[in-house]
Amino acid sequence: MKTQNFKFFLTMLLLVIITVAVKAQVTGNYTGIWNFKAPSAPEGYVNGIIELKKDTAIISFNDVPYSFVSEWVKVRKDSLFFETYINSGSVLFSLKLEADSIKGNAVWSDGESDISLTKEAKKD
Repeated sequence: MKTQNFKFFLTMLLLVIITVAVKAQVTGNYTGIWNFKAPSAPEGYVNGIIELKKDTAIISFNDVPYSFVSEWVKVRKDSLFFETYINSGSVLFSLKLEADSIKGNAVWSDGESDISLTKEAKKD
């Protein structure tokens, strides 16, 4: 009986380790600094930079002198979701990792916009 319990425990432990490793790998694909374009966004919020970290997204716009930090970030397989407040309004970002870019949409109370991100080249 103890042998069966021990095998079950080892199997479950192995599954947890694999799950954590896969999640870390997916999360790593998103991290970094990304330039974005959201053509249907209000004027001043059409393009900028999103810095994606393991558990935070920081978004700044080219025409706005300050940044906005996400309230939360969730990663599910090849998708990334986060919410931030911009001018006291909630904006929900739903993004999907593609070959070398990220595409998705941003939704707020008055509308939505498609959004595309391209990874910023590392500076030497």
